[in-house]
Amino acid sequence: MSENVILQDKNGDTILPATSWSNIQDKPSGLVTSGMLPQLGAWTQEGVTFENGAYDWDHANNALNTAYRIADMGSFKIVEIRAIFAVNHDIQGGSTSDQVNIRFPKEIQPDGDEEQWVSAGAYLMYCHIHPDMSVGVFCPNWDPEQKYTANSLLSFHIMYFTTL
Repeated sequence: MSENVILQDKNGDTILPATSWSNIQDKPSGLVTSGMLPQLGAWTQEGVTFENGAYDWDHANNALNTAYRIADMGSFKIVEIRAIFAVNHDIQGGSTSDQVNIRFPKEIQPDGDEEQWVSAGAYLMYCHIHPDMSVGVFCPNWDPEQKYTANSLLSFHIMYFTTL
């Protein structure tokens, strides 16, 4: 048995191996090599601030419970935000607008509003990422006597595209 292996295409023509892109003739332009693929950034809190009594729920993730990371795709970015936090005062029911609790940096600004309804125990809470990168939470249409208790865990997770 021969130790040489000959590769042939469906027409029986011999296929010669190439060890470098420089040997490939008529290769398409604009190809991406593995060193050029998008990279997912590390979780960071850079530029994140807390307001109105909000604070990071620092019980896991090395103080990065409220953080973001970016996958830069060239012409657009994919942003992932996780917010695990609390507020040091009760959030009253019956509110008609949200109170700013967290601000994220402008570099991850979505192309429009991003919002999410979040279950908060027996209640629903609304988390809203505004175009100015502020995050507000409020409890709509609740009886004003109801509230979400201070220092209780609040969380949401969202991913979106941005062209910034």
